[in-house]
Amino acid sequence: MKSRIWLTFLFVHSGSCTIKFDVTSQRTALENQILGTQKELDQDVVLISSVRAVDQDGEIKKIEASDLHQKAVLAKQNQAFNQDDIQEFKDKQFIGEGPAGKIMILPPSIGLVSQASNRETNIISIILAEENRDRKIIWRRVITMNPELNSEHFDSVVETFQKQIYEKAKPGHWFYRNGRWMQKP
Repeated sequence: MKSRIWLTFLFVHSGSCTIKFDVTSQRTALENQILGTQKELDQDVVLISSVRAVDQDGEIKKIEASDLHQKAVLAKQNQAFNQDDIQEFKDKQFIGEGPAGKIMILPPSIGLVSQASNRETNIISIILAEENRDRKIIWRRVITMNPELNSEHFDSVVETFQKQIYEKAKPGHWFYRNGRWMQKP
């Protein structure tokens, strides 16, 4: 009670005191749904990759999943496997986050892919094809796992994933935004 009175006194009698609240990040409902779905998929990856899955009674669980769910779990595993290479190629400015949620080789005018070895170029082609495939599978799975979403929400799901990727990206990584390539500051 005393602290409330003190705060009231402070605000009333301090005319030059201004408190400014900046909300730096507020997740949308869609972002929260996607994050929840990703956590579920991550748990399934761990569960499936473990030697045994045991329920509360100590019994070995049989894991049954839909075809799309199985593909999504495999896609998450593949993304984890390729993540180091993707980060390396982004750091080297060979690839960037393109339109429609695709990861792409940067145009020669801005990227440094011309400096890549033949081996790196071959690896980049394979990894980009896998990553773009995996992203589509996961986006479709996110939609099917959330009763509030349907195929009409696909573009919104892609935009939300792109936003998450941008937030986690290092400065200097390339993104295609507003019709042109830009580096994250």
